[in-house]
Amino acid sequence: MTPDEPTATWSWHKTGFGNAEWVFTAAMAVLVIVGLGMVALGNWSGLFWAVYGLLMTAWAWPTNHNRWFDSQNRWNPPELRVHEAGLVVDKPFGTTIVSWDAIASVELIDDELRLERRWLDIRCDRDAIDDPKAVLEAIETARRR
Repeated sequence: MTPDEPTATWSWHKTGFGNAEWVFTAAMAVLVIVGLGMVALGNWSGLFWAVYGLLMTAWAWPTNHNRWFDSQNRWNPPELRVHEAGLVVDKPFGTTIVSWDAIASVELIDDELRLERRWLDIRCDRDAIDDPKAVLEAIETARRR
């Protein structure tokens, strides 16, 4: 995608609404609501789905929450690479490039590295990055060029 070698590379572990924790919770909530809706309409098999959604949530959150949603325990995470032309997002199903013009600002805060864009920010779990300060420096250097 770009002829130069990347100046920094790291695995992208999302934070915020896009991470697996929120997706799992939303899916189980929808399952419970649909199951209760089925029961309200007279289909008693919906009770199975409502109970299943509640049990999955109850089982995952208290004991296994950290194991399931740990930033270091994700399979096949996308890789982010810093190039002169922009940030290359290498996902298992496709590779895209985000130009430096599209990124308004870059912040390294307590728990994440945030690359702010117009619509969708790129938020990376700071714990999953080996050297967050070096990555921030590589991004700032590439943006200045």
